[in-house]
Amino acid sequence: ELHGKKITLRLKSIPSTMQAQPDAAFLFKLKRNRGYHIFVNNNYEPTGIDYRELSFNALVGWLGHEFAHLIDYSSMKNRELLGFVTAYVFDKRETRRTERQADRETIKRGLGVQLLDGVAFFEKNEKVSKRYRKKKNKNYLSEEEIITAINKKCD
Repeated sequence: ELHGKKITLRLKSIPSTMQAQPDAAFLFKLKRNRGYHIFVNNNYEPTGIDYRELSFNALVGWLGHEFAHLIDYSSMKNRELLGFVTAYVFDKRETRRTERQADRETIKRGLGVQLLDGVAFFEKNEKVSKRYRKKKNKNYLSEEEIITAINKKCD
């Protein structure tokens, strides 16, 4: 689904570990010519997580989560994507729904164990800021929910 899409991976200071988004000029391009970015936080101050401390599996799981977002974005027309971005920013329920769906899509595509490794790292990491921990716990699947989803996929 993302074959042939322009995707850049960049280090950037952001308020989360990773972030996927369409290129800012997406409104002025045809859907098929749209570009996407995955940003990886290079400033661990806001989150307490240094991406360089993640295991290979955790990196794969969290990048898989970001690619799940890109798959979702790539299916939207520009107007839909603009509406989605607006809802994501201003509606906490939409943020939660979107992040949990990206986790489920990551598991569906065979990266559940890797996602679980990243979540386990997050849960055990004492350096994670309270604010970031609260945000992650509220909006993303828990370890237990990921294990349940992996087991259902294997049935």
